[in-house]
Amino acid sequence: MERECRDLVAAGHREIVLCGVFLGAYGRDTAVRSRWGEQRSQLPNLLRRLAAIDGLWRLRLSSLECLDITDELLAACTETSTVASHFHLPLQSGSNRILRRMNRRYTVEQFLDAVARLRAALDRPAITTDILVGFPGEEEADFAATLAAARHAGFAKIHAFPFSPIPRRPRGCGGTRRPRQRWSNSEWLN
Repeated sequence: MERECRDLVAAGHREIVLCGVFLGAYGRDTAVRSRWGEQRSQLPNLLRRLAAIDGLWRLRLSSLECLDITDELLAACTETSTVASHFHLPLQSGSNRILRRMNRRYTVEQFLDAVARLRAALDRPAITTDILVGFPGEEEADFAATLAAARHAGFAKIHAFPFSPIPRRPRGCGGTRRPRQRWSNSEWLN
């Protein structure tokens, strides 16, 4: 990857975006966090090597899970101005009950802790997120918890999506779907 980035910069590209569904699992044999053991993440060292490429103006991470925000990753991000101070962390829901039903491996508290750590380590980071609305079984209290978490996090931008059923979706996704409602960005921010 480092060679490809060097070649891109040599060809005139000034910004590189590292993309991946499980970007925090870079260099690991699996994206399943429970199988990582004591192995340290290779992403911080990759960031350091890429940020050192002469001529690279900006290095951006496309998306990270909140549990990827480690002390080592924060250190790598603060050591250079090349790493963009923008982090996309998908919240999905502000309800721990719904996060469990979604089979997410983090809690709202862990998510908000990651946001707080980013804000403490970096100067005014832009933090964006994805939120899924209307997941089966979501009740008004779950939706209210999502709004509260979004307000607390102070996102720069929210990508909000309505739930849409997919055939053969994993277990735990059944149940009654929250009725579709119309809402605007102002509802998220007020």
